[in-house]
Amino acid sequence: MSAVATERATAVATVVLGPKTRLGAALLATATVNTYAVARDDQDQAALASCGATVIGAEASGPLLGGTQPTALRIHVCALGPVHPETAQPGADAANVDRDLTVVARLLDEAAGRDVHVVLVSSVLALAPAADRTYYAGWKNVVEEELVALVAEHSSARLSVLYPGRLMTAEERRRPWHRMHTTFERLAARMSQAGDGPGRSRLVGLDARAWLLARSFSLLATTFSGSRSTRRRHGVAGATETTERYGIR
Repeated sequence: MSAVATERATAVATVVLGPKTRLGAALLATATVNTYAVARDDQDQAALASCGATVIGAEASGPLLGGTQPTALRIHVCALGPVHPETAQPGADAANVDRDLTVVARLLDEAAGRDVHVVLVSSVLALAPAADRTYYAGWKNVVEEELVALVAEHSSARLSVLYPGRLMTAEERRRPWHRMHTTFERLAARMSQAGDGPGRSRLVGLDARAWLLARSFSLLATTFSGSRSTRRRHGVAGATETTERYGIR
């Protein structure tokens, strides 16, 4: 499809933010004529040329979806903030988050007064992070709160947040010890279902529930013992002015 969004009337349009992730690819596998993939730069534009969706630039001028806006909009956020828990790049992460939040804000403004549903895929780590995942989990919470604020500015918009555990391919999940995990395809289907329903938040996957239960027991043990481990983010860059500005420690 053309890299420029065409001016056409559509009933429901779907925008995929993070189309180059495996989750984004699973969503694009079922792309229709009304599906849009957000490209961060020229390299993304080239990589997404044959993705089956209309590719729009994150910093494109003019309306992102063209001159004729859809009557309803679904914004599927597959990646916003750090992708890998072990990697910390505060400056780059902050810039990427600002860029992607600007895209969401522009889409919300363009669709003002229409039915809009933002579906964010977060992580169960955002609810109960391990000691070595606080940077990653902190960004997940920052992103969610920023989206809550953006959506709150539009009375016709709503937000759903999904908190999965580990994601994997269908082939990987065939192994008995991976049956508790969720496939990218299954989560993509959950995102599509969530987009057509009311705004809500929910865990996805048995492993997410098991993790949250285990962390709850850990917190309970801390309550009785009165002590807490001082182990911090092993292998992850420490706090900087950039992360502190967003409330991440």
